[in-house]
Amino acid sequence: MRALARTADGRRRQGRYPDAARLYRRALQLAEDVYGPRDGELAPILGALASVEHAQGHDAQAEQLARRAAALSEDPGSKGLVT
Repeated sequence: MRALARTADGRRRQGRYPDAARLYRRALQLAEDVYGPRDGELAPILGALASVEHAQGHDAQAEQLARRAAALSEDPGSKGLVT
């Protein structure tokens, strides 16, 4: 999952946002499978995916992802699920 996230980082830097989003989503899925949906390990991936979504003009999705990332960063033991 970290290799996927690093590859996604490269795509994001190149402006290849759809590719980056796809890779971040896959990395997120793998991280959720390994750590669970409420673990702080997901926060960096969620934050990066939020950045890519924002860059593509998907502001509502970006905000939701950013809030979830922030919740997990602030309290890794929390649910981290923002409604």
